[in-house]
Amino acid sequence: QIKLVLEDDLFVLSADEAGAPVVLNNYKSLALPGSFGGVVFQRAGDWIFVEILGLGFTLRWNSKDFLVIDADSNLWNRTRGMCGSLTDNPFDDFVSSSGTKLGNLQDFVSEWTLQDDECEEIPTPGGHTCSTGSARDQAAIRFCRTVLDSPALSACHDVLSPLPF
Repeated sequence: QIKLVLEDDLFVLSADEAGAPVVLNNYKSLALPGSFGGVVFQRAGDWIFVEILGLGFTLRWNSKDFLVIDADSNLWNRTRGMCGSLTDNPFDDFVSSSGTKLGNLQDFVSEWTLQDDECEEIPTPGGHTCSTGSARDQAAIRFCRTVLDSPALSACHDVLSPLPF
């Protein structure tokens, strides 16, 4: 799972028992696609896409083992952790969570690796009315695709992405 803390909000990206992507905000399930407080969540297959509007930060995760983070230049020299400092200097990226410079990659990875007992188990909420792959889910997808792909709306897609809706 991926934990994203923004001010007072904790967002947890994980996968349910069937492997489908799930997003929690302060332990409550969020609908995908959807948005919450300037954070837009989208889903494509097993992938979760997160964009923090106004910050210039995007995250893409395959719900398993592949994570891509993009940050705009306004975040340069304002980050730390596994993403480094974003100063265009690879030699200042190996820093501990307390800000101490670490000497090598092995120390850096060890510093930022969580042990099993450090990770809390977050229950995945259930009871969604449209289980992934159900007839109701497929009907909803067909309906939305018909609306979003209509000629009346397709001309707007270059200006406003239909995915969050």
